[in-house]
Amino acid sequence: QNADAGPAALESDPVVKLTLPKSDLKIVERFSKIVELDRKIKAVDGFDPEVIDVTALTPNRIRVQAVAPGVTTMLIFDENDVSFDVEVFVTGDVRHLQAYLKRMFPTSAVEAIAVRDSVVLKGWVTQPEEITRMVEVAQQFYPQVLNQMTVGGAQQVQLNVRVMEAQRAKLRQFGFNFGYFDGDS
Repeated sequence: QNADAGPAALESDPVVKLTLPKSDLKIVERFSKIVELDRKIKAVDGFDPEVIDVTALTPNRIRVQAVAPGVTTMLIFDENDVSFDVEVFVTGDVRHLQAYLKRMFPTSAVEAIAVRDSVVLKGWVTQPEEITRMVEVAQQFYPQVLNQMTVGGAQQVQLNVRVMEAQRAKLRQFGFNFGYFDGDS
């Protein structure tokens, strides 16, 4: 997939082919992506080794391993000294917590987002007591939980409507004048 194909492509595809001089790359902590160039890779420089690790695979492919959440810039030079500036975003792995929340609270719409050693819970719950219970579950995974949840969700209003049918002649017996409403005299 080309790096200019859009942000969703860079998040889900394991192989990213760089074609633009500047691009973004998102990787979940402890996962990796393969970055590919059309030409041979001459050098990779400038990245923070505490955030990512880079390993050569073939002359035109490297593996970028996410070590810890953070952001770093990776400069890749091809054999013609053309440079590719890749901003790498490593996010924390919250999939385990997210799976628990979805299973335990199926009517809620809450997303867990890892921020360093903390997690942010944001979205909607249908019952106020679910917020406290979700925070308690999240604290089993992260020492600090930032609560950005609100009570809401699908609100329904029940409307009872009764339709009455009546013959025009019978309504006139009760003194109802249809001519007054439809413009007739």
